[in-house]
Amino acid sequence: SVPARFWSLGPALALSIFDGGARTARVHEAMAAYDAQAAAYKQTVLEAVREVEDALVQWHGLHKELTNQQRALDAARLSLQLTRNQYEAGLIDYLSVVQVETNALNAERAMLSLQSELFIAATKLMTALGGQWG
Repeated sequence: SVPARFWSLGPALALSIFDGGARTARVHEAMAAYDAQAAAYKQTVLEAVREVEDALVQWHGLHKELTNQQRALDAARLSLQLTRNQYEAGLIDYLSVVQVETNALNAERAMLSLQSELFIAATKLMTALGGQWG
């Protein structure tokens, strides 16, 4: 009957309204959990941005070094060619050729080393941007 339902609803409603602050505590607990998750997410995003920035700075710096090293290698190769021409003309001794060859080989070794570092930096950048390797 309707009156019986009305009277049974009253105590249930009163119990849910007067829960001793448990509902408010659950709301505060949920809000605190949300704040903690939001802070963790923000930290993760900031760390990801920092990783990308670090990788970009490293790649850019190595790229500039590689450009400079290419110029040094070109100059060393030109110097070697000129030195060989002078040796063939009898103007200098062979020891001078060996010294210039050593300089050219060192410049080439430095160039290869920088290329390797640049490839590693590019891989780090792609990984930081979310690329999958492997």
